[in-house]
Amino acid sequence: MPTARPYVPAQPTLGWAQLRAPARPLSEHPFSAASVSWTHLGRSALHLAARVLGLEGKEVLVPAYHHGVEVDALLAAGAHPTFYEVGRRWALDLEDLEGRIGHRTGGLVLTHFAGFPGPASQVRALADRYGLVLIEDCAQALLSTDGEIPVGTTGDAAVFSLRKTLPVPHGGALVFNGLRGFQLPPVRSPAAGPTARGLLSRVLLRGEFRLPSQGAALRRLGAWLDRHFGSPRAGRPPAVESGFDRQQLALGASPLVERVARAHALASVVERRRRNFFHLLGALRGGSPPLVNELPPGVCPLFYPLWVEDKDEVLARLRAENVEAGPGWRAFHSRCDGGEFPEASRLRKHVLELPCHQDLGPAHVAHVARVTLRALSRDRTWRSRAAEG
Repeated sequence: MPTARPYVPAQPTLGWAQLRAPARPLSEHPFSAASVSWTHLGRSALHLAARVLGLEGKEVLVPAYHHGVEVDALLAAGAHPTFYEVGRRWALDLEDLEGRIGHRTGGLVLTHFAGFPGPASQVRALADRYGLVLIEDCAQALLSTDGEIPVGTTGDAAVFSLRKTLPVPHGGALVFNGLRGFQLPPVRSPAAGPTARGLLSRVLLRGEFRLPSQGAALRRLGAWLDRHFGSPRAGRPPAVESGFDRQQLALGASPLVERVARAHALASVVERRRRNFFHLLGALRGGSPPLVNELPPGVCPLFYPLWVEDKDEVLARLRAENVEAGPGWRAFHSRCDGGEFPEASRLRKHVLELPCHQDLGPAHVAHVARVTLRALSRDRTWRSRAAEG
């Protein structure tokens, strides 16, 4: 790695070694589940789950801290999303959740944020008490376990996203738990062109990651490919998803995506993410109180959640140091009144997402920690001077 300033992407990258690696059997959950279906995206899996489980016309309780596309997926399935509060540390108030259940309520959605398991057994008991469907949103928790129990095995259904954890342009999974079988509607294969361009995007990102001094040249190449072949931002994938395309709901996963997923040693992915998260937790604890104080056994962290005062200021300082961080979920869905949920509003205002993915070695993580501490220090200094006038 160059001694100059390294480049740390927000997402994992794709190398030729992974493309050439032999396909492995996927023995980890959800791929090993008895009833698993590959989908185009996590939102596609949620849409299918809501349709199959009969939630059309029924109220479904969803966390007030959400991306928004999961709300759109439920709406597309004919459900009526309403919302419940999520605390500062992603905690659920089960009494508050129970108080929001009404005669029209048909289901609950429990989200496992950043790979950390939510209280699935307690919410399962609540759902059973009222005869409700429970869907676990594991889009941020691929490969996580709650101790010995794989995340996503408690609800009636669980939905997963591959592209948040693995270097693929799309990919989701839908699992139904229990003995009951379901007949899923057919899905179409996605076009090969967008899939190939998405994979190329991750390959170019790999080049910039390994050769940061060549980043400008690689971005120019990505721009050229974009102009001539319609590749969306081929040089660097966006850190945050945007928009909701209903046409994607009818698509499945590309065989290319399945091939890349099977080229990964998934146990190693979990191990490396945990190592990097531990490093950041120890290094940053003194700079910003951690949103989570520990990394329980089995958790596969998607990112390191960092609490900051001025999110835009810290993000800009990180970018200036060649570190790409995610801004988190800034806005409520239009169906959700943010004023009713002050804790979720604070999460949206103050939490950003530091990368801890499997590509990063100790030197990269040390660089992230150093520049983050500098950014936090300057953030506090700037706010102090602004307060003094």
